[in-house]
Amino acid sequence: MDSANHKVKLTPGKAAIALVFVVICVVAYIALALALAIEPFYPGFFFAFYFAGLKGGDLGEFPAAVAGSLGGLLVAALQHILPEHFGTAGMVVALLVIVAAIYALLMEWAAIVINNAFMLMLTVGTIPAVVKESAYLGMAESVVLAAVFLWGLLQVAGLLTARAKRAVQSA
Repeated sequence: MDSANHKVKLTPGKAAIALVFVVICVVAYIALALALAIEPFYPGFFFAFYFAGLKGGDLGEFPAAVAGSLGGLLVAALQHILPEHFGTAGMVVALLVIVAAIYALLMEWAAIVINNAFMLMLTVGTIPAVVKESAYLGMAESVVLAAVFLWGLLQVAGLLTARAKRAVQSA
């Protein structure tokens, strides 16, 4: 175990098994998104990377990851919608909201919403090609789907781990 990151180094065989599991999960997520007509579905991958990859799937981080992701998408949508409806005044308000969010992040205020997940989704949601597509509701649906999907996977993993521990203890 690497003490700096607390990550377990996988053997090539275990990494191959993990890869198969990841591929199955990605295919399942895409199939669910398509079945539910959720487009675009890439924000769910950003959420999954943030929560599972950067936060290690820590369930204690889950509420902030979901709230931050959805909050960031909301502010990105405001950055698009306000100027469209209110012109320069709308742009000024949208920019002031972003400045206030950055200040809140720096001060660690409202960290359940204004956090790195917030900034990640705000950044993604303000990419010009994404703004042009302006599918913010679909992006939010994608994040919710990914969150529910990951939550479910982690719950099943927790049950299987607890079951395996009980089996080892009773043996």
